[in-house]
Amino acid sequence: MATKPVSIEQVHDYWFGTDPSPDLQERSKLWFNGGVEVDNEIRKTFGPSIDLAGDGKLDDWQSTSKGTTALIILLDQFPLNAFRKTAKAFAFEEAAVAACLQGLEKEFDQQVSIAERLFFYLPLVHSENIEHHDQAVLLFEKLADDAAGPEKKFAEYSLESALEHREQIKRFGRYPFRNEVLDRNSSDEEIAWLNDNPDRYGQ
Repeated sequence: MATKPVSIEQVHDYWFGTDPSPDLQERSKLWFNGGVEVDNEIRKTFGPSIDLAGDGKLDDWQSTSKGTTALIILLDQFPLNAFRKTAKAFAFEEAAVAACLQGLEKEFDQQVSIAERLFFYLPLVHSENIEHHDQAVLLFEKLADDAAGPEKKFAEYSLESALEHREQIKRFGRYPFRNEVLDRNSSDEEIAWLNDNPDRYGQ
């Protein structure tokens, strides 16, 4: 029997909640500090749908801004939780970037909230293509300009993070912290950098 995918609403409401003005600090606990419990929950609830999305079987979600955002979450964020510290965590990156770029062409990012825009743009930050990073920095600069109130600090931090990530790609042409799980040999410079920078972004 074919696997039934989750819905756009299930992905959206799980990640962003149902409050139109969510407490970003509270949501950040799920987004960035969920731990093993959240990883297991995402794997159990969304794992099969991640694979379906990776196979292009949920591409019809890209007809709306909400659907595109949900597809990006499914391809870009959920694998990092569900398949943490494995090569599969990064296996859907190309599809996530494609969904992001297609959504940008339709200006769908202008139809969603500040928090949703952050995750809309993140595939470009997770990419190892410097051109994607240059585009991401411009998008996050605009995001920081557009944000106000409690969202302003959140958006500014996101811009700082995008700049930090771009520096890694400028220097190495890839993310050194991924080398081990992707079975890539690290250069001496990368090894030295990894020793000085133990933060692997949870991976």
